[in-house]
Amino acid sequence: MLNIAQAEFFHVNVRGTLGGLLNECRERVDDGSPIKTHVRFFDDTGAITRLVEKARKIKVKRRAADRAFSKAQGWYRKWLDYKISRLAGRSLAIGEEALALAAKQLQLAADLKRPIAFETTRRTPTYRPVRADEVHELVEAAKKASGVWLWLYAPAPKLDDRSPLIGTSAI
Repeated sequence: MLNIAQAEFFHVNVRGTLGGLLNECRERVDDGSPIKTHVRFFDDTGAITRLVEKARKIKVKRRAADRAFSKAQGWYRKWLDYKISRLAGRSLAIGEEALALAAKQLQLAADLKRPIAFETTRRTPTYRPVRADEVHELVEAAKKASGVWLWLYAPAPKLDDRSPLIGTSAI
């Protein structure tokens, strides 16, 4: 069975200033526009699974370097500072890769007519199958998103929210 990918596409500019983000969120709430869109689909190619594993490995290395940095001195401390900086750069690159990959995989699921589920409520998330007339709008929204969080769930026959969490690309 295939892992279930959950993508949370952000429609607000997550790369701007905090004030700009809050203003945009307020405008979207006032307009009744969503701040983000949650979708679930099967990870047919395993690409999202590989990306989440890559993110997990970087996170483990970063935590180890952070712990060692507080006790380090001299050249070793400088080297750890360099390593932490490089790992932070890799984390940012994974964020960019995740956005492009999630939109691409959602498009692939739509093209192959694979099941796609859409979150219906915000307080207690439940998912319903996407209707054929909604697919194009979801894919276009994903392509225009400014950021994404990816969550990976264990294989299940349906795209429900009962599968155990395997990992996430959010670092």
